[in-house]
Amino acid sequence: MMGLDCKEVARRLASDEAGATWNLRLLLRLHLFLCVKCRRYKDQLEIIGKAARELWAQPPEDEVLDRLRDRIPMRDF
Repeated sequence: MMGLDCKEVARRLASDEAGATWNLRLLLRLHLFLCVKCRRYKDQLEIIGKAARELWAQPPEDEVLDRLRDRIPMRDF
């Protein structure tokens, strides 16, 4: 297997196929070391993944509103 091109690296990073075999991992690391565009793409994927995990970890809006209602004392005027 020769070196990987940017298109193949991007496909493998996006599909999470980066760590199939040791020689593929080595080729990916070498390409990422040499190619600033693919390194930036990898960083962007990591940021998007982190944001998605944080967003999905938040409770639904209805639960948040219910908890706020429980914490705010209601007074009859």
